[in-house]
Amino acid sequence: MERDGDIIKGFNFSNSKFTYSDISHLHFDECRFTYSTLSDVVCSNTKFSNSDMNEVLLQYSITTQQQPSFIDTTLKNTLIRHKANLSGVILHEPDNSSPPSVSRGGNFIRLGDIWLQMPLLWTENAVDGFLNHEHNNGKSILMTIDSLPDKYSQEKSPGNGRPGEVIAGWPLNRGRYPAS
Repeated sequence: MERDGDIIKGFNFSNSKFTYSDISHLHFDECRFTYSTLSDVVCSNTKFSNSDMNEVLLQYSITTQQQPSFIDTTLKNTLIRHKANLSGVILHEPDNSSPPSVSRGGNFIRLGDIWLQMPLLWTENAVDGFLNHEHNNGKSILMTIDSLPDKYSQEKSPGNGRPGEVIAGWPLNRGRYPAS
């Protein structure tokens, strides 16, 4: 059965686990997902609008064809994959929270109050997968950062010590991030 944009409005999914679920083509409007886990979820063309997705583990499946969209949605302290489209998110100032704990490991950078996934090791495959949007259907860490609304231009600019400094500081031959 093919779903075509079913709308789920006003539900509270806080503290829920959607592990290995397929929520493709659903539209979640005015829903709460606080402290929920969406791990290995297939969410092709899933829409989250006017929703609270704070403190969510959002590790959608890499097999997701069309990335989910976030319209007027907060993602405070949420872990986001590096190929996400953040064009409609609402960012706030980051707090002093530690990065999320992920069983498969990983490193993260701050993008406003969101945690953005980075590779554990900067191998040749990681560089290609995270930085080369031409090999990844137009998706990369830099395209994700660039997808932020223009009102967050300070988060897009390498001059503020974010992506440019972070990426430039991790040469391939070192393999691991510098100690914090």
